[in-house]
Amino acid sequence: MKVLVGLSGGVDSSVSALLLKEMGYEVIGATLYMWDETKNIRSCCSLEAINLARRIAFKLKIPYYTYDIREDFKEKIVNYFVKSYSIGKTPNPCVLCNKFFKFGFLFEKAKELGCSYVATGHYSRIENGLIKVSEDRERDQSYFLTFVEKEKIKNLIFPLGNLKKEEVREIAKNHGLPSVYRSDSQDLCFVDGDYREFLKRYLPEKKGYIVLENGEIVGEHKGFYNFTIGQRKGLRISKGKRLYVKEFIPEENIVIVAEREKVYKDEIEVFDINWHLEAEREFEAFVKIRQLSKPARAKVILYDNFAKVLFYEKQFAPTPGQVAAFYKDDYLLGGGWIK
Repeated sequence: MKVLVGLSGGVDSSVSALLLKEMGYEVIGATLYMWDETKNIRSCCSLEAINLARRIAFKLKIPYYTYDIREDFKEKIVNYFVKSYSIGKTPNPCVLCNKFFKFGFLFEKAKELGCSYVATGHYSRIENGLIKVSEDRERDQSYFLTFVEKEKIKNLIFPLGNLKKEEVREIAKNHGLPSVYRSDSQDLCFVDGDYREFLKRYLPEKKGYIVLENGEIVGEHKGFYNFTIGQRKGLRISKGKRLYVKEFIPEENIVIVAEREKVYKDEIEVFDINWHLEAEREFEAFVKIRQLSKPARAKVILYDNFAKVLFYEKQFAPTPGQVAAFYKDDYLLGGGWIK
């Protein structure tokens, strides 16, 4: 049985390929050449990563392909990233990269190469036809798989789903894989350092104001897109109390700040939902509003084109542009974008 493995040059994808080969699969490796402007050698977009992936394929004695998708990546991911900030949203490029490329483009290539499956080094599991939280909960990446299309799940393999990172590195070390000491890649593979510096290439600096909820001006800034909902550091204001970014008025270039309790919400709306399992009109679930947040118990009510999420405990800084992922019994039911 043939399987196409996405090789990023990192230890996770290389061990995935190794394990699948040991399980008897006919493994083919593939790397997506997405971006050529990064100088960060940790990035999965770097030329070093591609060269390392090629070495891994040679070590494992498997066929290997590199696909140049730079133009498409810039259009679908980088432009989306910049546009989101320009309208007051905080983007989640990893979710869309998975949808369009790692579980979109790679599926097309897998079909061309006669592969029945696509595998990656994501820390997640496939059980009962659904994506499930990884055994290593600290490493779990199921949140980033929210927009994987339902019909593709049966053709996915996540070999690391039952392993911990230390075990993965030990396997790589024992087999002499050249990726064993490579650092984990950063989330924003196309950004070197601070994303604000990256945005300066595309969005001009523009003087604006930081204001309280009552309209009182308490500071200045060089563009509202340099901030995210819930941010405290970097505001450079002093009012004798801690203040956090609550919301934006993009058309006026205004950042509104408030005390921490004002940034909590007990209700959000979610749209453009991708379902892995058909849901009832009303159901209870655990909802993650960002990758690093703990799933929070909530009631979900479905309407024609959106869902309302009612949390039993208020959540800090739900952020427009991020994903709300719905879970039940550790299974990923689906999710959508926070309005």
